[in-house]
Amino acid sequence: MSEGVPYIRFYGDDWLSGTQELSLEERGALVTIVALTSSTGTAPTADYKRLSRRFGCTPAKAKRVVETLIDMGKIWLDGDAIINPRAQKETEIALKNSRIQSKNAHARWSKSDGISNENKDSDDATALPPECQPEPEPEPYKIDDDSAGGNLTFREQVLVKAGHPSSGITANGKIVGQQADFAKFEKARAELNLSEGDALEIVAETMRQKSDGPPSSLSYFIPPMQKIAGIRDAPAVSAIIPMQVNAAPRHRIRPDLKAILAANPELDR
Repeated sequence: MSEGVPYIRFYGDDWLSGTQELSLEERGALVTIVALTSSTGTAPTADYKRLSRRFGCTPAKAKRVVETLIDMGKIWLDGDAIINPRAQKETEIALKNSRIQSKNAHARWSKSDGISNENKDSDDATALPPECQPEPEPEPYKIDDDSAGGNLTFREQVLVKAGHPSSGITANGKIVGQQADFAKFEKARAELNLSEGDALEIVAETMRQKSDGPPSSLSYFIPPMQKIAGIRDAPAVSAIIPMQVNAAPRHRIRPDLKAILAANPELDR
């Protein structure tokens, strides 16, 4: 984004449920960050001297409030940019709708000269001239097209497999898969020598067995990845034929192979 908009959609219920644990100062700082993002089209920078003038406080307090909002998952830092994904998405929606409306208006204006007399010959006495026709509603804009897997980053694909929107914004306004959260997941995947495809399959399979909804952190999937990597790296099981001896037969405990294969289907090859 590099173009701002004068207004964006604002859902009161989402705001109230997502900020109920914030103090008055934290709410004021958050809505200011949202407004700066939408009005300029770019994320505000972590210049606390400038932010303090926007917040109406000292630079030290501005820094403390921003750090608190980061800890609570409302925003994150990308370099020195303060990111609020919801504000960015709503700004993109407003820009898209504005461009559609501008395009429709331009098309009507360009055609009005050539067809301004069409209604004179029309049988419909109530027909409006073209310039008075109501503007068509813009096509709805889908925020998180989770079906377009080819257009999603690996982080976004992980979030979708984990049951979250690709933005990572949950229903209560919290953010899953922030920079530190995803970095921990990615570090574990790399250390376990799992491909991105393997990791996505593990996340999907873990979610199929999880009945209480999506997890609040991608770290939830690290133990399942470790388990699968451990099974993969385990030495192959080979049968050992016991030596025949001239002794009375002893009772031997036979392993339950069926149970082992059921627990580790990859061994049944």
